[in-house]
Amino acid sequence: MESEIVDTRFSNQNMTNVDSENDTETPNDDTNENITDVDSEIETETPSDDTKKRDKKKRKNEDPGIVYLSRIPPLMNVKIIRNMFSVYGDVGKIFLQPDDKAANTKKGRMFTEGWVEFEDKKVAKSVATKLNSKQIGEDETINELQRRMAAMFGKEKALFVPTGTMGNLLSMCVHCPSRGEEAILGSRSHIFVHEQGGIAFIAGVLASLIENKPDGTFDIEIMKQRIRQIDDPHFPYTRVVCLENTHNFCGGKVVPLSFMEEVYNIAKSANVNVHLDGARVLNAATALNVPVKDILKHTDTVNMCFSKAGGILAAAAMYALDNVLPRLHLDHEHAKELSKGIMASHNDLVNIDLSGVHTNIVFITMLKDNVPSQILHDRLLQITEEEKRELGDVVIVKTVVYSDKLLRFVLHNDVSSDDVELTKKKFQFILQEIAEKMK
Repeated sequence: MESEIVDTRFSNQNMTNVDSENDTETPNDDTNENITDVDSEIETETPSDDTKKRDKKKRKNEDPGIVYLSRIPPLMNVKIIRNMFSVYGDVGKIFLQPDDKAANTKKGRMFTEGWVEFEDKKVAKSVATKLNSKQIGEDETINELQRRMAAMFGKEKALFVPTGTMGNLLSMCVHCPSRGEEAILGSRSHIFVHEQGGIAFIAGVLASLIENKPDGTFDIEIMKQRIRQIDDPHFPYTRVVCLENTHNFCGGKVVPLSFMEEVYNIAKSANVNVHLDGARVLNAATALNVPVKDILKHTDTVNMCFSKAGGILAAAAMYALDNVLPRLHLDHEHAKELSKGIMASHNDLVNIDLSGVHTNIVFITMLKDNVPSQILHDRLLQITEEEKRELGDVVIVKTVVYSDKLLRFVLHNDVSSDDVELTKKKFQFILQEIAEKMK
């Protein structure tokens, strides 16, 4: 729900009223004032007298609490909300206002209201505290995440923002406070290629491009020549050099620390800052087997991406630090294992540069002009009857088409070793299938 959960209120009133006409349970009169005339719209199974007595006794003993929610965005259903709030404690009943009672914004977007019952009143109070007053920096979950990330990165402060694109854009605004100033970037950098030209359109920053090498680096001698700090109104003033590690469009390559250090030293000697698009910097640290601070000491600012959302995802981000980061190396191992399995099919349709698989991103190069990457992409999303007969257990594999010749897939936390084996068999089966059709 991101920052859409606003005006969140906490109530320690017990849910005791049972609407016998509608067979629904509602908050009592003291708490019901915040939800307008929607009781008759709820449909639930009619509870028996024994169930009512048992539920009433249970609530009395457990003293539950209710957290009220407003501006719940569209497509949020009870299941999603239950999963989101279950990380805090045991969730009881959940109420969502029916669609025909929802409020419409000026843009026509519909929002609903509702409440979540927690079986422990203390948990409800804690959740309400975490969700309240995000606009003025009082969301303690986000504050805790920011403190933790600043300490991990060896930086003075951290700021949690909704997207990685915003993180990069804010950094450019900080480094280039006057419109018309200049940033040096790699030609295949995410900031230049995939962020809608925001640094120019919004921040007024001129991008000076240096061609990226396949390993994500660029020619440092060219960088030296590109730094412009001339007191002449005809030229933009160079303020920042942008690096990326790992490098997305170079196949997830880990940019060497020696390169980052050299860039940083040259830039600082010219009074130029260094920003790192480190959306996947934790992958780089894992691949290099070094603390992330060792990478970031060669930067002034960094953007690191947990996910493309905000608000309540701070809790998920901290879960990732505690549970996903320690096993991140498995994603890298799975990527290498799967790549080797694909190449072991000894086909002449695709190629993977195994030496270039540094992290969890793998690029597949298509070798036949009449077999573009879209064909392999589409077939990986399908499961045929012959495939089921031949392989038994089957999977659907999602990839991204970069061009007619290039296909990308990414290993992640939800992909197990068993999944890798099934995916390996599927690739081998499909490549053989395509080869036979070409005969």
